[in-house]
Amino acid sequence: MKRMIEFVLKNLFDDRKDLFGEESIFKDFKKEQDFLWKDGYQSAAIFGRIVYEEKNQLCLSDPLVLKITPQIIPENDVHIFAFINEIYFYSIVVPFFESFRTLDLFAKYYNGHVQMKSKEYQAVIVFENLQAGGYMPAAKKSFLDYAHLSLALRKLGEWHAYSFKARKEDPNRFSIITNCINDIHTAFIHEYNNVIHACAMRGLKPLFNNPRYSDKLGNIQKIFENIRDFMLKIVDGNTKNPMSVLCHGDFLRNNILFKFRHNEPSDLKIIDLANCKMASPVVDLALLLYINSDQDTRKNHWHDLINEYYVALKETFPDVEVPTKEQILNEFRRKSLYVYFVASFFLGTLMADDYNLPGEKECLPEEFWYTSPKYIPKDIFIKCFVKIGGSLTTEALTNILKDMIDRGFI
Repeated sequence: MKRMIEFVLKNLFDDRKDLFGEESIFKDFKKEQDFLWKDGYQSAAIFGRIVYEEKNQLCLSDPLVLKITPQIIPENDVHIFAFINEIYFYSIVVPFFESFRTLDLFAKYYNGHVQMKSKEYQAVIVFENLQAGGYMPAAKKSFLDYAHLSLALRKLGEWHAYSFKARKEDPNRFSIITNCINDIHTAFIHEYNNVIHACAMRGLKPLFNNPRYSDKLGNIQKIFENIRDFMLKIVDGNTKNPMSVLCHGDFLRNNILFKFRHNEPSDLKIIDLANCKMASPVVDLALLLYINSDQDTRKNHWHDLINEYYVALKETFPDVEVPTKEQILNEFRRKSLYVYFVASFFLGTLMADDYNLPGEKECLPEEFWYTSPKYIPKDIFIKCFVKIGGSLTTEALTNILKDMIDRGFI
């Protein structure tokens, strides 16, 4: 990995003399900080600056972050396609969208490389270090307040607007570019289907004994009989569907960095585009609204939050026709249950960290604490995941289903 990092940095240095000066000479990479990037299974990060010589003086580049594979990835492992997607997104998708208007939603991308050796992969991607520029994650991992959510939804509306602009201005190229994105979601759905089913039942069971909801569960139970097929249909990537946009695919708090002014969020950057996917805008919208907002926020601010998204969607390119608000809400009615299944898998872990609830370590046998989920026996993994976050997570999942039923989405 050390040689590959040096190779990528030298290529960046040679290709971007506009950043360093024509007569500059690469010297070294000075680490400033290095720690795991969100989790230890998919990627890690090294923070630092390029040291170079210009006119007999040593200089430092702007702060950089190197996103790397934490270990050698076997051939055809889905995680390598995540790195390939991200490089593709920044090198192909962003320049295409910026032909319509400058994008200011993502980190600056400098270089990326995937290397195959003896049927094993390594990867490095170089970005600007947003944290050095004052961007940071929201304090809570699970539920965000209205200020964070409204800003995130405005930016999401702006992002989705680019898909409608691209479909109007250059539909053929838009289709070709988005069809080349690797499908990460399908592999996850297939691999964790049984786990998702067990986790999803956790929030459904309390409703069987609730007289207000027990007679409204027929459609839900039919979908629960084949969760995998339902989820696969939602992320089928149909570029011909006029409602489809290039979704982030994992638009949650852990992939958003905020900048603050007077303790209020004033700007944000979206990170980790590895899961980007052509799909209904609801895939992104509902993820944020159901996983990163609690029941009180949804009850009191649902229409305001939807409006924040919709105004940005409509006003980013005033010359482009976008779906009506009612059409978007109809997408919720057909597809929001997909997000419940995702929430049932992930929400417990997020809430455990925020509310001092039982987490993976408390629920997993110690021998699996540092093991990738891929290599934990499924029966043990299921027993663990249905307990993470305790009764508060079960209640939160049940509340998601109640909200979807009350709004007529399912």
